[in-house]
Amino acid sequence: MLLPLESASTYEKITPGFVKDHIVLLDGPSRKNVQIVTLSGLRASLDGEILTFRSTINPTSKLFQEILNPATRTSALSLLPPLPTPLPDISPVPYPQFEVPSYSPSIHLPARNHASTKPPLPPRPSNRSTPSTTSATTSRISLPFASLFGGTHAKPSAPVPASPPTSLHSFDSSQDTNAPIEISAFSVDRHIIRKDIGKEINKALKNELKAALAATSTLGNVPVPSWVLERVHDVTADWYPFIKSLPSKKKLGSEKGDKDAHGYIVNPIEENPDDVAERLQDFYLSLEQDMRASGTPFIPRRMEKETETIAEDEKNREKREHVSMESETRISQVMEAVECTITSLFYDRYELVRF
Repeated sequence: MLLPLESASTYEKITPGFVKDHIVLLDGPSRKNVQIVTLSGLRASLDGEILTFRSTINPTSKLFQEILNPATRTSALSLLPPLPTPLPDISPVPYPQFEVPSYSPSIHLPARNHASTKPPLPPRPSNRSTPSTTSATTSRISLPFASLFGGTHAKPSAPVPASPPTSLHSFDSSQDTNAPIEISAFSVDRHIIRKDIGKEINKALKNELKAALAATSTLGNVPVPSWVLERVHDVTADWYPFIKSLPSKKKLGSEKGDKDAHGYIVNPIEENPDDVAERLQDFYLSLEQDMRASGTPFIPRRMEKETETIAEDEKNREKREHVSMESETRISQVMEAVECTITSLFYDRYELVRF
């Protein structure tokens, strides 16, 4: 559990989505690069006292359901693909971070009181006399509901259904439900607001993508064309951790009535793994061909003018060959940077479609 140290605002409502964002699933109290998953599907890493949100996992996926089950949680968490790490050669891009100063292994929650007594209802006025033999006759109302109408029939005992496993503890039907509940909890410096987290993660990921590609300008300080950046963003947009959701009842789904679901929701990524691989390969081939067909986008303009005005002689032909080789080298550098960036930033997203 994540317990915010920030006081609750008067206008803030505690919704089911808000609670899910603060219930965490992890394996033990370790603080050394630990992967954390919230009940709403947010993914974060805890290193020391810093909790950093970087990605998501679909709460309806098979892997998430195994994480939810205490019996399979440890093995399921080990199957999670690693979260992206900061890329080298660029300034660190800030992702949503929270301070987690303390940890409590045991916090007592009040017992669940199922047998709450209610004041008796006032007698119902009636002009009819009730025969004394009524209690001996068979009621038209089934016995399980007789107590709702003030009857004295004995309620038959029924087996208590087993509770589904929770994210904190697993209870069985034989456990005393009136006993105090114990949970472990981390303190966190402020509330976790999913719509803000979603916006910040997507924005940071897009900025990191641009910064990584811009850092490839090592040949003649020629920047990567803006259209290349746009193409890379377009092909990866479907894999971002969050997608925007319209405030319609159909799109709210299981989050019906939860205002936190408006704006940004967890991206389910329902694409087939084979389709993902094929789409990426087609994109790489198309991008390389388009860069080559667009002329010499990576050659300084001064060099292009020189090759147009100097007479065609042996020396000039060698120079043109050298320029052509530089252009091919630059295209190779950009393609290598594109593949490396996509693989690094979206590896966890690609791997999750396999589950």
